[in-house]
Amino acid sequence: MKRRFLLAAVILVLMAAVLSPRAILLPTVEQELQKYVQKEFNAEDVQIALERRGSWSLVLGRVPAVAITIENASVSGLPIDRARLEAVDLRFHPWALFREKEFWYAGSEFLQVSARVTEQGLNEYFKKHVSQVQDLQVDAQGGKLQVRGTLSFLGVPWELGLEGRLEVAGPTTVRVVPTGLMVENAAAPPALVEMLYQFFNFTIDLDQFPFPMEITSIAVDDGGIELVIQEVRE
Repeated sequence: MKRRFLLAAVILVLMAAVLSPRAILLPTVEQELQKYVQKEFNAEDVQIALERRGSWSLVLGRVPAVAITIENASVSGLPIDRARLEAVDLRFHPWALFREKEFWYAGSEFLQVSARVTEQGLNEYFKKHVSQVQDLQVDAQGGKLQVRGTLSFLGVPWELGLEGRLEVAGPTTVRVVPTGLMVENAAAPPALVEMLYQFFNFTIDLDQFPFPMEITSIAVDDGGIELVIQEVRE
């Protein structure tokens, strides 16, 4: 009888050892990582999908693989409709997580963010950064941005239309480059044309990440833009 009890106790201990990381650590990591991403991306909704195998690695502060869905977020003032963050061998400080209930990111083997900005988000951003233009409307079509609005110059309102492209200007910056300008009056003063080019030739700096990142690609499609950003390994 004692042997049976001893065998049962050993089995229970082994089961607890196997299941405890998944039953205890995994929910804690998911919850605190969700809070961390939600705060860093100013996101309304964050969904975490951790790789379930290798749960014991969580004790050492390592996540083999994770995919995170982010919705209604904002980075450096740019509204993000949705994004997907994927990481391999994501590392964190376990003592901070388990003792202080706080997720401290410590690097990864690979981390990439794919994000989409809709026309609505572009309109919100442009209206803040080109406030001189009234009734501003931004459309994303045919690989280009098309901007319409009204600008008052020397007391005269001018209806304008502008086409532009986006290009990667630096590790975290995107430049808006005007490629064509139309004003309702062909006799628009050169000073007005120069002013418009200055207004719309600006950069979007996505530097508010908790780790060093670089923009690897940007594309304008119908209805918005797609960004791909990767972590820079130091």
